[in-house]
Amino acid sequence: VVNDGSRAEVETAYQIRVVLDRRHPTPAAQTMWDSGKVASDQQYGIAYGGKPLQPTSAYSWEVRTWDREGKRSPWSTPKRFVTGFFAASDWDAGCRWIQYPEKDPANGAAAPIFRKTFSTSKPVRSAYLYISGLGQFVASLNGRRIGNHVVDPAWTDYQKTVDYVTFDVSSQLREGNNALGVMLGNGWLTGRDRMRLRNFGPMRLRAELHIDYVDGSSRNVVTDPSWKASRGPYTSVEVHGEDTYDARLVQPGWNTVHFDDSAWVSAADSSAISGTMVSQNAPPVTIHKVFSAVKITNPAPNVYVYDFGQNMNGAYQIIVKGLAGALVQMLPGEALSHARVAPSNTHGSSYILKGGGPETWRLTFSTIGFRYLEIRNVTRGAAPSDLPRLLDAKAFFTYTASQQTGQFDSSDDRYNNIHMLALNTVRSELVSIHQDGPNYEKLGWQEVAWTMFPSSIYEFDMPPLSPPIPRDIRDNQRASGMVATLVTNWFRSASYT
Repeated sequence: VVNDGSRAEVETAYQIRVVLDRRHPTPAAQTMWDSGKVASDQQYGIAYGGKPLQPTSAYSWEVRTWDREGKRSPWSTPKRFVTGFFAASDWDAGCRWIQYPEKDPANGAAAPIFRKTFSTSKPVRSAYLYISGLGQFVASLNGRRIGNHVVDPAWTDYQKTVDYVTFDVSSQLREGNNALGVMLGNGWLTGRDRMRLRNFGPMRLRAELHIDYVDGSSRNVVTDPSWKASRGPYTSVEVHGEDTYDARLVQPGWNTVHFDDSAWVSAADSSAISGTMVSQNAPPVTIHKVFSAVKITNPAPNVYVYDFGQNMNGAYQIIVKGLAGALVQMLPGEALSHARVAPSNTHGSSYILKGGGPETWRLTFSTIGFRYLEIRNVTRGAAPSDLPRLLDAKAFFTYTASQQTGQFDSSDDRYNNIHMLALNTVRSELVSIHQDGPNYEKLGWQEVAWTMFPSSIYEFDMPPLSPPIPRDIRDNQRASGMVATLVTNWFRSASYT
């Protein structure tokens, strides 16, 4: 926040000031906290010491420091934060968990989609969406995706803790009619049998949109059975990147105001999951770099292998054109065997074309470790063919948005390359939890956090990543007091802990 270019500089004092939302002028009486000048070199873990903060309210804060010679810095650029729910009673009384109706024949066959239309009749000052969709969710407002996060919410033991995520949607809200849309994915919610994973029940959604108007009034839009639900284009979603997407099932404009949802069903109340809902306090997972292929091979008829030149945890994307109903299969992997992608812990994904112009699809509800992407049942030639034409493929390196605070540079490129190799390995393991690897298990074995955390501090701003670790350890502690070695434990058998 406050930077000093001088070498061997030392902070000798600080002053922090917190006020109500600085986007709108506020009188000095609404200053929540002014620490005054505090003689200290402390930079982390400074506890708030002002007036009680209110739930679902926006604030801004700024800081200035004194250096070793007692020279005072300017105030930092104000940073904003919004509070969440301090207690379960802070949620709107009408906000409920909802799911696709159990009695509907399509229930369980596909990842569901939900929508809700509402109107605002006066100027909006601010609007914040508090949302959790289990196992994962992608939300949109008026047809535009909300935020840039990947695989929200963070992975937890849903019987103990459920994270919700907060988004500022003030700029996306319109005066007049609006439409919220949410698509759910499975994540770790219901596990595949071959891995003997736990089953936390159906995919479900809970959200509250808190709107503050310029005139001082407010309203909430909450999840309840007034929402509409439908089958989505994902007919299968699995946390290890085994998705099946049928583009023929896409309903254009389903998350916009003017869409006709008369054929949709009403959402059903879902039994409240037992985990306590808390604000997600770890940095989100985001896309950091996009890779194009450095090499493309054709090891077998109608099979192409894209080499992106970098092993990474991430998502892949294809652009294809072809006949409706044509099936394209994708298999990511970290290594090759006889010029083909070597088998690993994922069976890959499938895409079914809707037909017409170029179609773009990206792995959405999971990430996977890979350098290579094998794409089957396609052609890259221009000659007429019944097979889909593969126009392009890309890879997206995704990991936690924790700020990189350290760097290493040497006159010897060998050391630089070794450092970059280690750095990308750590990046690929920072996905919501300190996973043991992005491909085979994707699990939180605690020796990973224990061994990697001290070295990660040299590269990343680790304090924001710290709070979930002891919480998750407590959530998975046995009744006997034994601390689990696997956190979170998604297996049905306790022997894995």
